[in-house]
Amino acid sequence: MAFCSASSPSRAVMTVNPWRDSIISTRRRMEMSSSATRTFFLAGSFLAVSSAMLMTSPAARRVPPGQVATSPVEKVERRHPTPPQPAGQAPLIPGLTRARRSGTSTQTVPRIREKERATVELTILGSGSSGNAALLSTARTRLLVDAGLSKRETLKRMERAGLGPNGLTAIVVSHEHADHAAHAAALAEEFGVPVYLAEGTRAALPEASGSLGTRVERFRPGERFTVGDIEVVPFAVPHDANEPAAFRFETQGVKLALAVDLGYLTGLVKEQLRGCDCLVLEANHDLEMLRRGPYPWYLKQRVASRLGHLSNAALAEFLECDFDGAARTLVLAHLSENNNSPEVARLAAEQALERRRNRFPLSLSRTPELLVSERRVPLGPLRF
Repeated sequence: MAFCSASSPSRAVMTVNPWRDSIISTRRRMEMSSSATRTFFLAGSFLAVSSAMLMTSPAARRVPPGQVATSPVEKVERRHPTPPQPAGQAPLIPGLTRARRSGTSTQTVPRIREKERATVELTILGSGSSGNAALLSTARTRLLVDAGLSKRETLKRMERAGLGPNGLTAIVVSHEHADHAAHAAALAEEFGVPVYLAEGTRAALPEASGSLGTRVERFRPGERFTVGDIEVVPFAVPHDANEPAAFRFETQGVKLALAVDLGYLTGLVKEQLRGCDCLVLEANHDLEMLRRGPYPWYLKQRVASRLGHLSNAALAEFLECDFDGAARTLVLAHLSENNNSPEVARLAAEQALERRRNRFPLSLSRTPELLVSERRVPLGPLRF
């Protein structure tokens, strides 16, 4: 506490309270601060209104004579205008863009076009010991796989399948047995096309099959080659021939494999069958029908050996345990006339696929279409 001097009668005695003075001082500072803040905001609002008035003034923005003044928002809208719609036409939907005008007509097209894939066709002209031949066709290429049918019968079955005699690009031969290669020379001569085969097959061809002359193109199993727009991948198979091969074909994103005349499915064969859209596989005989059938014992031994033909049971084991489920079409081929039937072969394949589905529920995203190739009736064309 501070007191004035009592010896000065002219001065009143004053008592000073420091706490009260501090509170009053703080209140005054707050009032002054609030007043300054209100003044600042008022000044800012005044400047904003003034700026808007100046921006909307044509004279201030120096708009050329004859030009209509626009606001900043209008400028943005004019920078990305919405195209006018003709009367009665629905507005453009998101994801579509307007095509360039051609005369007075316009049309809308997708922003990203999906590339259209040309049709790939496979026709099994014949399959079995009486003669094997298949035709793989694209818009540019017609490839005959095996030539076990006579020239006349080949043309007849092509016409029956609706293909017409439009010529061939080439012939590929899997091995030298007569039901696959007997008419290669005659067909090559008729169409003037080359014949692709392995060196071992060429050396083993009998003279009775005719001279292939300079139309021979040799391949090695495991080395791919191209015919037109079809890439051919030959791969070795176990069979009692000199240098037998099966084939995998790739064109326009479609993959097909054709493997017949093989005693069993090796690891290499199974690998080549993976990822294919279509599989043409041998289902030659039913083991019980072969055992009870009319063949002599030595022939039964040959057919059932690991260098013979694939049985229904061996194919079923593959479908149940090793099939990757990629193929949307599965063709059973090269059925024996004496030791098998379409019904027996189909049932074996269907039961194998059902067992696989039960054992591995997620392994088959879809059930492949199951077809059986008959000996004398063309199958197809199958389109991919």
